[in-house]
Order: sequence, then C-alpha cells, then structure tokens
Amino acid sequence: MKTKFSLYLLVFFWMSSVQAYPWMFFKEDSSSLFQLDSHVSYFFKDKTSIFAGAELVYHNPKIDIDLGYNYAFLEKNHYFRLSELSVVFPFFQEKWKMSLGVRDVLWSLADKYWNYGLWHARYLLDPLRPKQMGMPGLYFDYETDTTSFLLSLSYFHIPDVIIIPKLENNKITSDNPFFINSFGDDLAWRVKKLDPFEIDRFFKPSLAIRLNHSIKKSSIRLSYAYKPVNQFQKAAVIEGPNLSDESSPPFTVTDFKYFIVSHHLASLESENKFTNNVSLFASVFLELPEPSELEKYWTSDNFSPHITYSVIAYFQEKWEEKLKTLFTLGWTKTKNISVFEPKSNPILSEFKEVFNRAFDWKSAISASIEHENKRLYQGFLFRFRTNYSLDNKFYHFIFENYLYFTPQIRVYLSGDFFHRFSNTPIPRNSSAVKQYQGLNRLLLGAQYVF
Repeated sequence: MKTKFSLYLLVFFWMSSVQAYPWMFFKEDSSSLFQLDSHVSYFFKDKTSIFAGAELVYHNPKIDIDLGYNYAFLEKNHYFRLSELSVVFPFFQEKWKMSLGVRDVLWSLADKYWNYGLWHARYLLDPLRPKQMGMPGLYFDYETDTTSFLLSLSYFHIPDVIIIPKLENNKITSDNPFFINSFGDDLAWRVKKLDPFEIDRFFKPSLAIRLNHSIKKSSIRLSYAYKPVNQFQKAAVIEGPNLSDESSPPFTVTDFKYFIVSHHLASLESENKFTNNVSLFASVFLELPEPSELEKYWTSDNFSPHITYSVIAYFQEKWEEKLKTLFTLGWTKTKNISVFEPKSNPILSEFKEVFNRAFDWKSAISASIEHENKRLYQGFLFRFRTNYSLDNKFYHFIFENYLYFTPQIRVYLSGDFFHRFSNTPIPRNSSAVKQYQGLNRLLLGAQYVF
C-alpha cells in the first residue's frame, strides 16, 4: 500500500483539487489566481481517494470569477464548482450597483463557520471539507459609510454538489469513500435508476434581502430569504406488510425520486470589537420550511422549523504582514420549534447519507488556531480545528500544514480524525458526519500557483 501511495503522489503532483474550507481566514493577496493542486486521501480502513483539477479566481471592480473543477479518479466522475461568476452593470443611481450572475455573499457568518448549508449550497465532493458555493441571481447593492443594503432576485437554483449514488444489485452504492449505504439488505428495488438531475428541479423563485449597519466598533446584520432548500429531499413509493413497523420486512420500493422544497430563512447577527485584537460575534436565525406537496402515496423525508443560536469569539495575536495568528472559539445550538415531531419513517429515516439535510452540529463547541509565518522559506501555514458535539459526545479534529517552497510551489499534509467518548447509539435521522467515525485519514498533496 505504501508503494501505491507514493506512486499516486508522483503521478498527480501537478494536477489539482483546490482545498478551501469554511473556517479559513487567511486569503490570497492577489486579485487573480490560477492554482493547480493534487492530493491523495489515505483512509485508515483500506480506502483511498485521488482528486485532481484546477481553480481559477479573478476579481476586479466589474467582474468576479471563482471556478473549480475536480476529477475523481476512482469514481471516474467529474465535479464542477461555481462559487462566483458575475458581472457589474451601470445603474442610474450613483450609490447603487447592479450585478448579474453567481455571487458568494456573506449572508450569515454563523452559517459559513458551521457549514450548515442554509444560505449557500455546498461543494460536497469531500463532505468533511466542503466549500461554499454562490447563489445565482440579479443583485442590487446600495452602500454608504455606515449602511449597506442588498437585494437578490432569482428563478434559478443551484443545489449542493453531491456524491452521485448508483443502483447496483439491489443496493445503492458509490465509489466515493465517503458514501455509506444506509439501506437494509431486506429492501427490494423495482426502481431502474436514481436520477437527481431533472431539469425542473433547478427552477424555483427566490428572494433574499440583507441590511448591514455599523456604529463605531459594532455592526448588526439582518438577512431574510425565501428560497429553495439547498439539499434535495427524497420520496419513495413503498409496498410492505406494515410500513409503521420497522420489524416487519420485506419492503419493496416501487418508485423513488428527489424533489425541492422552499423555506423562509431569517437571521439576526451582531459583531462587537472590544479591542483591535478581540471581537465577539452572536447570531440567531430561524428556518421555516414549506410542507412538501407530494401525493399521499409518496413517503417523503421532512424536517421541522427550527431556531439556531451561535456565538463566535476571535482573538488575533501578532497580526503583522509576515506573522499572523488567529484563535477562534465557537458555540452553536439548534432547537426544533414545531409542536409536532417529524413522522418517523422506517425507510427514509436513514436516507441522510445519500443527501445530507440534517445539521452536522446541532449542539456543539469548537476551537481553532491558524498561524501564518512568511519568514520561514516562502511561507508556512498551520491550521487546527476541533468540533465537539455536546449531544453525541464525539470530537472531530482537523489539522493542516502548508509549506511554501517558492511563491508557486506548495506542499501540504492534512488529516481528519474522529473520536467518541460515549457508547450511546447514534440516533436515527443522524447526519452523515456522525457516520464518518471510521473514516480517519491523512491527506498528502501539492499545489502549483501561477
């Protein structure tokens, strides 16, 4: 296995799959970037993944571009990422700006930090390290010294870029090492194929509004949207002796489909800078999903209205041009507010591993450190973050080490590790990340930046 691992790294050294995570704070200094990057993920349970591709980033006052492409060698599948692709048009009012296309807008800092996937869709080729994608639409911006207003209108919807499942020998499978088949062997399938990409699922109306106001060292942000949920929902037509009894197999799935529902989403966030090095951020947001309008013979997954609280504290140290350190502490709590619990479903309750809608961290705390030192070689970057789930008692550790040999060539060593401190069973309807305990891994790769 070691020989194969080294050979893969050598062959794909100049290819790419760019790593960018929602908790990265240090950005590229230049307004344009074309980056190649390759990495091999070695899982400790006899799994390996190899990705290659490219990323193009370009910004000026009129155009914003942030595109990515990855090829999964073991899956033999292509993945395209569209984070930004927008053009600014002249507007008749001086303080207004109009733009058309896909934009990566900061609607909610808590949503980005915890990667809920509520405002923006996620690039889930690697679910443990997703990248946020932009929202398409027609944008109107208004900005003064203390206040900014943003309006977005759209009829086109981009969902999460997901692991593509396939149906083989009466089982749902995928070559992606993150995929977990949660369907029991007692299920019989009459469905010929699983096709999430029907064209009508990408067309739904949406509206989003954001208002920012700053006073000295404090700011407040109010955001509201009526938009499609970024994750596909699932529905099936099931035949069986007793669908309400989990112990009465076999069941037969006669039809299966994915669909989109819309939701109302509102968030209120505030940030206070106590000093130049210490700031505190607090957030609360509410999600009200619309009920699905499927025929009564369809069995569909569903989710309840909920409210989420989040607090994030930032501590900056040695914030110099060539030496930066940032400490972060975070807390989040999500609570269902519906008087009715979601209907328990013996078939669809474990579909979360196919398309993950549930929050990865319903009650959790986090801590991270990022250190950048450009005095060592051409630069050294270290990141470490851990999330601890308060309700399910497990840790998720992420670490990254980047070494810049030249301004163009970088190598990195990264890793993901899970650890549970409890033997309590994982509850039904658990999100996919809770099933990744066996996917501890190391990543080794290289980047070339033009």
